[in-house]
Amino acid sequence: MNPYNTRKGVFHVYQLFPPLHIAAPAVTYRKHLIEKITKDGDGLAFMHIYSFDQNGQVEIKAKFQNVFIMCNLIHFVWQGLHQDFLGETEEQQIKNLKFMWALFDAVTFCSLDKQFEVQVKVDSFGRMGSNHKFLYILSVMNNLSGDERVQFHNFLHSFDCTSNTG
Repeated sequence: MNPYNTRKGVFHVYQLFPPLHIAAPAVTYRKHLIEKITKDGDGLAFMHIYSFDQNGQVEIKAKFQNVFIMCNLIHFVWQGLHQDFLGETEEQQIKNLKFMWALFDAVTFCSLDKQFEVQVKVDSFGRMGSNHKFLYILSVMNNLSGDERVQFHNFLHSFDCTSNTG
């Protein structure tokens, strides 16, 4: 996993530059958007599929199904040749995918958090804030409702990370 690549990608994936029809300065727009997706509600909208309603409030469409994070996870497993980490059984694979998902969520959060500053600072990943976010993400995953858990597991099953066939 390369946090630098995640840090580069979040600016584009999360569309942190204002569209042409928005008159707000770029810094103001970026900070407002990051605040909405990392602090409003449970503070985890950035890792879900979300949209904004007409009042600018975040609406979660599907929990833990952000394609950017899944792409990073798949890249780590396939390109990094880390298939062994997944384990042998389906149960082990789902459990380990959840841990990796939480790790990539924490890295993405830290990358977004860095973009919140007017002058972007680059710190190493791994400080206690990252650990707290990682543990919080795992807690939220473990407390999904029955339907949300099934939907998330189905999403994880839709990506066969055990082979390199894509």
